[in-house]
Amino acid sequence: MLSVPQYSVALLLVAVAVSTGLSDAAPTGDYFAAMLARVNKERAAHGVSYLCMNKKLQAAAQRHSNDMAKNNYMAHDGADGSTMSQRITQAGYEWDGVAENVAAGQEDVDSVMESWMQSEGHRENILCADYTMFGTAYAYNKDSTYGYYWTQDFGSGATEVCDGNSTTPATPAPTKQVPSTEAPSTKAPVVTPAPTPATKGPVVTPAPTTSVPIVPATKGPVAPIATPATTTPAPVTTPAATTPAPAATPALTTPAPIATHALTTPEPVATPAATTPSTSQKDCESNF
Repeated sequence: MLSVPQYSVALLLVAVAVSTGLSDAAPTGDYFAAMLARVNKERAAHGVSYLCMNKKLQAAAQRHSNDMAKNNYMAHDGADGSTMSQRITQAGYEWDGVAENVAAGQEDVDSVMESWMQSEGHRENILCADYTMFGTAYAYNKDSTYGYYWTQDFGSGATEVCDGNSTTPATPAPTKQVPSTEAPSTKAPVVTPAPTPATKGPVVTPAPTTSVPIVPATKGPVAPIATPATTTPAPVTTPAATTPAPAATPALTTPAPIATHALTTPEPVATPAATTPSTSQKDCESNF
């Protein structure tokens, strides 16, 4: 049982050519039993409990398949703007959780189940253990683009009950849609997100998103976006200021004293003694 209301939708599309080669045969009247049996087979293979049928879910599914076939489109929103959860609520189903798969173009139960099981989002709806009840439907319009339009509705509700088992359909098999008088559209239906028509095999839409119709779902914690670590740049190494070694001052050398020659006192020159001339040698000019 879900703890909060939620619903899930998934849609699937396989294109088929509108030509005389396309079979006009619709699935047999026991398609409901075949579909529920196939769904429960897949659930059992994955250890999930069986679903039981519920006529309210069946009615909601039939309404939507009829709408798609009549109005030649494939989407979860109805031509009248109704959503999956609104259609199920309007059918009287009091739900805790609901989900829906839709598809177009597959001609029988095995084909559409194979397509759904190969799509992650559709497979999750089929195998979800939260759902306990089931409704399914198809509608056929040979003048439409895809011919076959399928719907599966899943649900759980505390006050809801099973209306049958896996082999008892809730309502008679649906009748074919009255072919439209308008020429069939050859273009793929426009949906959101848009399925891409293919000439072979199903085209799987993105996995369904789970949302809350009344109370917004609480989102899981969002890991903060990692921001690059701020790196502190390594300090720029400034070359150490070096105090230049003082220039070596050449040692003051006291010059060796210049050798001075000793002042020598010259030997006195012998002066010849003054000699007194003899008078005899004196030249006198007069005598006194």
